[in-house]
Amino acid sequence: MKNRSILASLIPLLVMGGCGGSSNSTPEPSSTNVGPLLETISAKQIESGETFSYQLVVTDPDDTFPADFTFEIIEGPDGLSINENGLLTFTSSASGTKNNSITIQVKDGGENNAQPSRVTFSLDELYYLNISGKLINYYNNQDIADGEVKLSINGTVIDESVSQSNGEYSLRYLDTLTDLRNVVISADAPAYSEASIRIVPSEIVHPNNLYLPPIHSVATFNATEGTVVQFEAASISVSENSFVDENGNLASGVITSELFIIDPTLDIDLMPGEMVTASADNPTQLIPIESFGAISATFTNEDGKILQLKEGKTAEIHIPVSGLNPPNIIPLYYYDDVNGIWVEEGEATLVNDVTGNYYLGNVSHFTTWNADCIYDTVNILGCVEDIDGTRIANARIDTEGHDYNGRSNAYSNVIGDFIVPVKSNSTMFVSANNLHQSRTLKVITSSSDFTLSECLILDKATSKIELKWGEAPDDLDSHLYGPNGDGGRFHISFYNESEVVGGSTIYLDVDDTNSYGPEVITIPEYNVPGTYQYYVHNYSGLPNIKPLETRVELIINEERTLFTPPEGVAQEWWHVFDVEVQESGVITVNTINAWSTEPGDSISEAIAPRSLLVKPSIAESQLKSKYYIK
Repeated sequence: MKNRSILASLIPLLVMGGCGGSSNSTPEPSSTNVGPLLETISAKQIESGETFSYQLVVTDPDDTFPADFTFEIIEGPDGLSINENGLLTFTSSASGTKNNSITIQVKDGGENNAQPSRVTFSLDELYYLNISGKLINYYNNQDIADGEVKLSINGTVIDESVSQSNGEYSLRYLDTLTDLRNVVISADAPAYSEASIRIVPSEIVHPNNLYLPPIHSVATFNATEGTVVQFEAASISVSENSFVDENGNLASGVITSELFIIDPTLDIDLMPGEMVTASADNPTQLIPIESFGAISATFTNEDGKILQLKEGKTAEIHIPVSGLNPPNIIPLYYYDDVNGIWVEEGEATLVNDVTGNYYLGNVSHFTTWNADCIYDTVNILGCVEDIDGTRIANARIDTEGHDYNGRSNAYSNVIGDFIVPVKSNSTMFVSANNLHQSRTLKVITSSSDFTLSECLILDKATSKIELKWGEAPDDLDSHLYGPNGDGGRFHISFYNESEVVGGSTIYLDVDDTNSYGPEVITIPEYNVPGTYQYYVHNYSGLPNIKPLETRVELIINEERTLFTPPEGVAQEWWHVFDVEVQESGVITVNTINAWSTEPGDSISEAIAPRSLLVKPSIAESQLKSKYYIK
């Protein structure tokens, strides 16, 4: 933080005679010397790294300023100084918030037993801790400038800031705030939907990046008229004169609406925050929820200020349905970006008409609205350790439903153990991270708790590739080619799910064959120099890969990069990226992002014969879906 001079008061020292006149005039002779009097000083505050200045104010009817006065620091912090004119100066270098009591004394010559004057005041040195990160476009990794970022702790907004041109933001809180049970960082930006994360104290020091997806639809309308904002099966209907500004004034002129649809089956990571709500019986207990579709909407006036519905007004919303076996009546939840949870408010009804399947409901304010159900849970129990077998505390455990639209998380305790709630009688994926990554495990639960047979292992060298897509094509496949250390090349895919390369085993952790994904490849280390190439193959053939529904996420060197297919006519193969590993160990990611009819010639020798490129039978697929660790 740059030093800022705080001049609490810059008032000249006054030596006041009974009839006025210049403070520097020679006082009239007096048989009685009246002592000086220091003006009372209120409590002061400065931040660590800043400079504090304060000009003392003295009254004395029979002495000359400044020659007749002597200033002295009786009590104060090291580094506090005062000059002959009574100017206090102090630069804080505190490494923690602290309170200082300061006592200053002034005296004149002491004739006729005139007594010195003292003043005491407090000076607090404030020390702030920082939380920082970047706002990033969810789909193309571009920096987002001018996004509004908010820090909330335990249900109170602590700080707000705006992202810079490079997407970076910085938030802060006093180090005396040690109760950090619920830390939430939320962000929004023009032309983007909101993003939000909940973190624990151990994650505060990490770069906390937020990934904001671009909105789907922008529309304008006159505030005095009703309108229907629509995109595909999603819509919002409002009546005339429905909006007010933050001061409650009726909106006028042109209103701009932004609409974003979240298909949780396609990508539940688009949901802001965690998929949890507070228990009705115990508000401090958070319980998981399953989504069947969500939309996010914002309305702004011509000055870009957020508008909300006027009290007593409601809007009709249509939420496109997502997920299996949607209920006919479902609760509606809105996202609370201060507490970082979903709050139940109202309900919606399932409708099937020419526009599609959607939930119909009414809302009284705008944010992200979610059609959700609470589900029965069981616990997955496990542990986290490093490659040497040392248990790891405060590792984040993430689960994501495979046959349900939910996710949940937990953190390992001081001995590396964890308990995370998941949906009973369901299939989900489990992984751990604390900047470093673990493998991704596929787990099928019953109606009882489930214990992992081995610990999840975190390693700073581990990188992960994850492929997700929509309902069609049915089957996309991940293919990773690279140097095998013996002059040839290895090939990881569904027919060869693991390969030892340079003493380290590369795994295809998850191979999905029935839409959506994910497919996950874990690379513990890049031990062999050379070029590692990653392709996506449309095993189904038709329909083509859909760029708007397909993405690949690469986590390497503790950084996340997201890839989406290029424009143009989709072909059978999508060459996503190459990883170049130098002899020195330096790793570079090169974006390729190109369609092709087959992998390049340089890796043709690594491609399996066509006879091997046959998917397992249904029975084999079901067997493989059971939990295992290779």
